[in-house]
Amino acid sequence: MDLTKASITKITTTLLKDGFIERIRLNDNKKEIHFRLTAKALELYVLHGKLHKQEQDRYFRFLERYTSEELSFIKT
Repeated sequence: MDLTKASITKITTTLLKDGFIERIRLNDNKKEIHFRLTAKALELYVLHGKLHKQEQDRYFRFLERYTSEELSFIKT
């Protein structure tokens, strides 16, 4: 991804404000800033995975209605 420093600052500021990430410093290095997901973000990540799985299952159930011949016709 090509993101400018300003874009990264804006995105991280929003994520910090909304409580999705927290800022940490490693080894007393004041130049580098690291971020980690909060419990709130991890909960959202798990929920997203479940919703993605549900949609994927629904999609595959939809496709099961069709024969492989019908599906190959759709591909072309």
